Amino acid sequence: MKLVLSKNQQVLCSQIDVAQSMKSRLVGLIGTKNLEQRGLWIPRCNWIHTFFMSIPIDVVYLDKKGTICDMNLELKPWKLPLPVFSARDVVELPAGFIRQTNLKVGDTLHVGH
Repeated sequence: MKLVLSKNQQVLCSQIDVAQSMKSRLVGLIGTKNLEQRGLWIPRCNWIHTFFMSIPIDVVYLDKKGTICDMNLELKPWKLPLPVFSARDVVELPAGFIRQTNLKVGDTLHVGH
């Protein structure tokens, strides 16, 4: 899967894994030492944690239309941010990704092939 900025079809991340099973949703990125240019899409999710993680991550919350409704920049391990009730999906990305790609609340993203 790829993460694409809808307004210009720019591929922001070419390797997005999907957490579909209960186990993959529970484990998420626990145990990951380096995301490099990868990310994790968690469909039907509006609340995450970074318990047991060893690296900080950027988090993008998407509403049902794929529009960014909130973000966490460089969320450190062992944090529990507030749920984002307007979110339908979450994308977890390498720390610094949001700044590097200049993403903003209101941008629309697409996760797919």
